[in-house]
Amino acid sequence: MFKRAAAAAIGFLLVAASPAWAGSAQCIHDGLPAAKRAEVDRLYDSSLREGLDSRSYSPDELLAALKTCGIERESAGFGPALQAYAGYEFETQAVRWFARRQITPAQLDAAFARIPAAAVARTRQLLGQDSDDAQEALFDSADAFVRSLGLEPDQITVNWAMTYAYGRIVREEGERQVPGGLGRPV
Repeated sequence: MFKRAAAAAIGFLLVAASPAWAGSAQCIHDGLPAAKRAEVDRLYDSSLREGLDSRSYSPDELLAALKTCGIERESAGFGPALQAYAGYEFETQAVRWFARRQITPAQLDAAFARIPAAAVARTRQLLGQDSDDAQEALFDSADAFVRSLGLEPDQITVNWAMTYAYGRIVREEGERQVPGGLGRPV
């Protein structure tokens, strides 16, 4: 479920056109309409599937948000910025889900740090390819990730763990590839 829905959500963002800091995909998030962000949060609160299927924001909303961060449609940073935002959306929604289970961002960071470096590197290498292999590289680590948080690795929790880890990798890679970084909202 996660792999196909995540790929569809990232694909839509690429085709469609904590406080923020320079280089952060949160700049894009902060430039999106607050009411729409609340609606997207509500959909993710209902289920991961509903959030991923929501197609989140319109192309015009994304283009306006990107512009507030200094990214124009024709710029070299357009694709990477959209990638960074897709990852940011996945990562922050997972952080919200885990927070409702009393798991802190620091605990998620520690669990992420325990994912084998080879799995993270393989995922980074496969990003942007039309393949489920990018997520598969992380899947073997998902149960250990969940158990390190003191949770049982049921399907829903594993899906959210995968959403967090994959989203974080996608965000970091996108942010890294934006020439000059993402700016603050103006």
